[in-house]
Amino acid sequence: MKYHNPSISSFEPQEGPEAGGTVVTISGQYLDACSEISATIGSDCVMNRRDNVVNETTATCRTTSSAVDSTFPLVVSFDGAMRQSQDMFTYRPNPTVADVQPRKTIESGGITLTVTGTGFNLAQTPQMIMYVGDEQFTEDCEIHNDTMMHCKTPNIMTSSDNISRRKREVNPLGEASFGFIIGDVSELSRWSDDNNVTIEYFPDPEYFPFEDNPKSTRGGIEQIQGRNLDAGSSEIDVTVYIGSVKAVVETLDESVLTITVPIDDPGRECINGTTTKHTCVVVYHGNLPPINIGTVQYPRNESSNLEVFIGGVCVIVVLLLLLLLVVGFHMKHNKKFQKKRDALLLERLLLLQKRVGEELDNLNADMGRQQQVSVVLPNNVQINAEDVKIRYNELTIERLLGHGPDILNVAAALENVVRGAFGEVHLATLKAGGTTCQVAVKSIQGDKDPSTVVKFLEEGLIMKDFEHPNVLGLIGLTFDPEGSPLVVLPLMKNGDLKSFMKKTTMVIRLKQKLKFAIDAAKGMAYLARRKFVHRDLAARNCMVDADLIVKIGDFGRSRDMEDDYDYISQDKKAKLPVKWMAPESLDRRLYNEKTDVWSFGVLMWEIFTNGAKPYRQIANRDVYYYITGGNRLPCPENCREDVYNVMKECWSINPKDRSSFKVLTQNLSTIHSLQMQTDMEESQSRSGSTGAKDEVNRDSYLHPMTEVAGHEAEGAADTFISSANQQILNRDSYLHLYEENNDAFVMEMKDKP
Repeated sequence: MKYHNPSISSFEPQEGPEAGGTVVTISGQYLDACSEISATIGSDCVMNRRDNVVNETTATCRTTSSAVDSTFPLVVSFDGAMRQSQDMFTYRPNPTVADVQPRKTIESGGITLTVTGTGFNLAQTPQMIMYVGDEQFTEDCEIHNDTMMHCKTPNIMTSSDNISRRKREVNPLGEASFGFIIGDVSELSRWSDDNNVTIEYFPDPEYFPFEDNPKSTRGGIEQIQGRNLDAGSSEIDVTVYIGSVKAVVETLDESVLTITVPIDDPGRECINGTTTKHTCVVVYHGNLPPINIGTVQYPRNESSNLEVFIGGVCVIVVLLLLLLLVVGFHMKHNKKFQKKRDALLLERLLLLQKRVGEELDNLNADMGRQQQVSVVLPNNVQINAEDVKIRYNELTIERLLGHGPDILNVAAALENVVRGAFGEVHLATLKAGGTTCQVAVKSIQGDKDPSTVVKFLEEGLIMKDFEHPNVLGLIGLTFDPEGSPLVVLPLMKNGDLKSFMKKTTMVIRLKQKLKFAIDAAKGMAYLARRKFVHRDLAARNCMVDADLIVKIGDFGRSRDMEDDYDYISQDKKAKLPVKWMAPESLDRRLYNEKTDVWSFGVLMWEIFTNGAKPYRQIANRDVYYYITGGNRLPCPENCREDVYNVMKECWSINPKDRSSFKVLTQNLSTIHSLQMQTDMEESQSRSGSTGAKDEVNRDSYLHPMTEVAGHEAEGAADTFISSANQQILNRDSYLHLYEENNDAFVMEMKDKP
């Protein structure tokens, strides 16, 4: 018979509402090794084993009510043997709801309501509930930040009371009371009754197909006709796809939906994956099924027809010359249209700035209007009025970062915050809302044509919706007097992780390195839940704040996956961080959470080698063949075996064998607890044998450096490439590689032999 000693490594979340109802996930080892398990956080934390909430490494329990601001450890009983967590759980005031706008919907639901209040970050799976007659209907809500969440109205088509009203052609069909389900906070379940308000529900809108099908277009403003379009809805509830490209919704009234159609032909593939003769137009409105409006036809490309004609009658030499001319014409033609599109976007963006400047004092009082004023950039990065509410006169630009030895680390870090060939970073002071703080301000230097400005905004504003302690967020956007955008970012006192580890005068202990890795894993787990793939995870792109908390930064290569699991890059010539990339990314330009996990393994290796360069003696063009030949980075010096096993699991050649970031966080937390216990035992042993001198800093994460610390693994790195050249065969027939620098190269794909 084998005996196991269950242990607790961590739990999350570590705070919840006083009313209870928070589902706490416990991580540890051998949690299912006993027959009876129970938990308390002050009072009972309800655990029902019949619901399969306990396995070897995780268990869950649901908190009960307690007093506000009371703090308790998690205590778990395993057949009477007690285990207590090091972290504490804190009961916070219950979430509150102050207002809901707009208070209208359609039968099929799916209409976005903006809910304002407090304490929403405590909610785990908030829901909206509507009461129609004697029936109840629920729909999930999405938390935006601690004071705002967005709720979709539920589908009430099946309500018997609603069907009766529809037969009598009542408009609006009726009113309904509503509330919110947030943990065990019972006072929100009938919020509308307590505040003497209701929500009106209207018949579903009806869209008319194009009279001329296909409808000719050259891009720009187009209209879609219908009936009851704005009854119970607004612009933010409507999405229109032209082919597979999202159009910009301009206005919505009772009978007309006005959109901006892409200037360039998006192609024949529809958003649902089907292919049509002409470009399809599909409308999504709330929860309604996709509505096929018809198709549009762009002007035929006469230059292509000319190429075909000349190709049949001209000799090969003349044809090649003409093809070169046509390619040049197309490049100039496409650049012209792209500049026209970007100039239109910037014109709309400056209009947004003007409107916000006129209405800034009323933004908080008119949340619904704020939602409707927005500009969508080409990669679906949306700029709302809330993002540009910083006034330029609230910023005091002090100096260009990097001018002075006291801020070199900060400068190095912020060069990576919003990476781009056109940006420069200044130290600034922001005075807003009665508070003053130092910030970093990214601006455009040099060429300020529309395409450069749009790309700059996309790289910075991709961070604007991130709310996590281990992900670098965005403070906001403003414009200087000349109309150039400025991106305002938090200031990271300790710079980027790579520079911090290489330049610090302190010895970083193993448990602090584990903490760095856990912070990064938590941040990446959050991005994965948000369906974001980073594509450039490395120590140089992780920031370290004054409290030594690591935050994921540099989202210049990130992409929002929406509902797609994989992202395939279409950029055939781009700087790539080769030595951090998974083999499938190098081979097929495929990106997803599992390719980020590979990069995380390399990041861990950087952490445990104090910032050493991976594959130091392997050329960038040889890395793909080296790793597909079965070679891996060596185990860093003085690194725990279980830590290196985590790295190797990240580098599994089959992506399915790589753990998720959630599992990586749990595994590293368990190792961290074991290391803490080991450090404590060693400290007690030293204390008993050497006296009081060893008591100094025995529990600290950083120790004074006694000698200059080299990179522990660089010597080992020299020894692990003996078979590298044997692994690299016929590479020039597969990839043509151009090295740019030590961390990236420009790659052009060729057909495989």
